[in-house]
Amino acid sequence: MESKIGLRMFLVGMTALLLTAALSLYLFHGAFEVQVKEDIRQMAQLIAAGCESVGAETFLEEICRPTGKSFSLRDAGPRLTNTLRLTLISPEGQVLFESRADGQLGNHMGRPEVIAAVEHGVGEAVRTSETLGYDTCYYALRLSDGSVLRAAADVKNMYGVYDQALPALCLSAVCVLVLSVVLSFHLTRSLVKPITAMGQSLHNLPQSVPYRELIPFAQAVAKQQEQQQESARMRREFTANVSHELKTPLTSISGYAEMIETGLAKEGDVAEFSGRIREEAGRLLQLIGDIIRLGEMDDEEYRPKLQQVQLDAVAQQTVRRLQWQAQQAYVTLKVQTEPAALCGDERLLMEICYNLCDNAIRYNRPGGMVCISVAAGDGCVRLVVTDDGIGIPKEAQERVFERFYRVDKSRSRATGGTGLGLAIVKHAVQRQGGRIFLCSQPGEGTAITVTFPAAGDGAVAGAADAVSGK
Repeated sequence: MESKIGLRMFLVGMTALLLTAALSLYLFHGAFEVQVKEDIRQMAQLIAAGCESVGAETFLEEICRPTGKSFSLRDAGPRLTNTLRLTLISPEGQVLFESRADGQLGNHMGRPEVIAAVEHGVGEAVRTSETLGYDTCYYALRLSDGSVLRAAADVKNMYGVYDQALPALCLSAVCVLVLSVVLSFHLTRSLVKPITAMGQSLHNLPQSVPYRELIPFAQAVAKQQEQQQESARMRREFTANVSHELKTPLTSISGYAEMIETGLAKEGDVAEFSGRIREEAGRLLQLIGDIIRLGEMDDEEYRPKLQQVQLDAVAQQTVRRLQWQAQQAYVTLKVQTEPAALCGDERLLMEICYNLCDNAIRYNRPGGMVCISVAAGDGCVRLVVTDDGIGIPKEAQERVFERFYRVDKSRSRATGGTGLGLAIVKHAVQRQGGRIFLCSQPGEGTAITVTFPAAGDGAVAGAADAVSGK
């Protein structure tokens, strides 16, 4: 991270340096070019005035004589340090005077600046010189006798000042480069150091956040730590509860088996002890089956088999399965249903109905009643299981869906409960995108309501989103 930040800061600095240099050169180039062109105009007008007063050829030969080659702008003023090229052209285009080029020159009447000067009195152009081979700026003036005075400055000479400025520019660039490397190194260290310190104090994360932008990250990490701690606590509790629940039936089975094996059980008691061993083994198998089901639903990759299911048919089938158990407990089972279709897993829906009704029967009293009702409306399907049994104390209502939690432990074990029924119900409901509500009054009874989205367009997609946690 530190190297990446440093590299990016260095690249930003270099980019800024290059852009600044490019922009500065561009502005300098433009300003310098404008200034040079303006000076050429002024000098050309000054020389034209001398030509008008003395005579063009005489004046041009006179002012070019000091150098023996051409007129030096250094002698004309401090702003220019370039050599000015002067040409006198007759009205017919013949070159009458040339301050720089050697040899015979062709007709110049076809040159744009000369044409413009003849027609308008003044002409300007920038082009590659056919005789000298590089770009040249031209400024032409028409004299009173019809001839044209042309002044030219070569781009090669005009921008020669860059050669003088280049060493200073390179030295400045190197200094800025070194400074940016040093500053990026120290700045990166100062930025990363608090983050490193924060990573070393994860136990006190919310109080050790060095930057405001990291607060959401710190909160997310702290929340994840709490979830992990809670998950670890639940695993420990679950392991302890499973061990305890398994120990009870296994102890009973081991005790009865030992009595039969050692002959301590009377011959008439063997059948009774064998029946108790079978009951405890059945209870053990039921407990293991419930644990396996919870483990399946806890798996993040677990996906219910979603299809259209008639919940009223599931409820009626559940009542038929539990009718004998209800009769044994002297409890009346009643069912009230209407056609209600939803998108769900038929197996999970059966487990929900079965566990809710089974609990209502176990925690009822002789002569009590359990009613199962299914209805559809307002875009959802409702399953309601009510009983007039012992009810649930208010302080226990928030915990009844926890694993192995029992309101009345002795009663639950006496009736064969595992303490996992409502936990399975809660997971099964959530896996199908449903919601569950509990209402209970001690001594009056309990009502548990489960709602699901009704079957229809988008129902499968909605249930799938709920399963995947979207």
